[in-house]
Amino acid sequence: MAGIQIVPAVIADHVSLSALTKRSKAYWGYSKAQMALWDEELTLTPDYFRMHTVFKACRFDSLLGYYSFRTDGEDAILMDNLFVEPEFIGQQVGNQLMTHFLHLMSSRNIPRVQLHSDPNAMRFYLQYGFEVVGQLPTSIPGRFLPTMSLDLETE
Repeated sequence: MAGIQIVPAVIADHVSLSALTKRSKAYWGYSKAQMALWDEELTLTPDYFRMHTVFKACRFDSLLGYYSFRTDGEDAILMDNLFVEPEFIGQQVGNQLMTHFLHLMSSRNIPRVQLHSDPNAMRFYLQYGFEVVGQLPTSIPGRFLPTMSLDLETE
């Protein structure tokens, strides 16, 4: 998809990014009851922006998606979110966001990035070379998110 700009998000974006997150998560067919249980987890607050770096993808005046990350220890970055508006899933927006993220990490000489994937999105991350290295228990008993890692060691 041409004409996409990826720019830093600002605290004032927290409402629109939270709404996008919830629409994108619901895309995978989760029930309304399940989405209600996740409401707080899927809401980006102004404080979230103080602890995370957030970039958004826009085309013209439309918000298409975003990603966020934070430092996770001395030698890794945790990609916390990557969400795309449902109508743009499969139209390369996620790929452009991931490419932007990986280039940014490489430019900062970050040796490793990690994330916790929704099971439905795991295939997306595998195509970038992420490997499953563990599981993270969720708020749903018996449900786990794949913990994934990608080494970015530069020569």
